[in-house]
Amino acid sequence: MSNAGIRVNLNVISSKNDDDKGPSGPSGPS
Repeated sequence: MSNAGIRVNLNVISSKNDDDKGPSGPSGPS
């Protein structure tokens, strides 16, 4: 159950990183 929350947080962080780099392409939950 905890892993699910951690994965969501990682996805949110990844999304923010993509935004900082620019709209080069949303990786999403890989």
